[in-house]
Amino acid sequence: MTAATEVHRIVGGRLDGNCYVVACDGDAVVLDPGGEAGPVVDRCVAGGLRVHAVLATHGHADHLAAAVEVCRRLDAPFHLHPADAFLLPRVNFYRRFMTGEPPIDVPAVDVELGDGDTLRFGALAVTVVHTPGHTPGGVCLAIGDDVFTGDTLIGDRPGRTDLPGGDPVALARSLGALGRACPPGATIRPGHGAPVPAAAVPALREHLPGAVAS
Repeated sequence: MTAATEVHRIVGGRLDGNCYVVACDGDAVVLDPGGEAGPVVDRCVAGGLRVHAVLATHGHADHLAAAVEVCRRLDAPFHLHPADAFLLPRVNFYRRFMTGEPPIDVPAVDVELGDGDTLRFGALAVTVVHTPGHTPGGVCLAIGDDVFTGDTLIGDRPGRTDLPGGDPVALARSLGALGRACPPGATIRPGHGAPVPAAAVPALREHLPGAVAS
């Protein structure tokens, strides 16, 4: 019998971002550690988890603020799509502008994520879907019946496209790709807010005025 995948959501940071610890049979990955490192590390240690990787869905501070400390304490490499590398030197400027929070240590990218990659970490398989629009290098990460979207979705709405690198046309196309990539009955787990049924994704493109989805 295949072990069940467990998803632990840890909400943190001034923007109430969702960090996820996803585990199966003792193997785990950490997604979007944008709040405090302590609760994330504590969850992993308490569960006796082998953390193989820390992955960010995109390059904004509220999704990677704790990445350096989490990677160091759990001895795990940091993953990001290369199209968002340009955001890293600007992370603290936008963090101060958006939330007024103090500067963070900016992570170095150990592993670049690519569209269509399937990364295997023990009992876990993570499939990468490149979903530009909120940022050029935004990705969604599919693990079993769960799809982690970062800010491709914010709650039950499409992500913002008014920040540097944002593109509403690209986001509309990405929502189409996301809808096709989701397995039947999948649960969407966004970067902020509660889970969303995958069946709701196609209609979300209607909230992007002027964008043409394909």
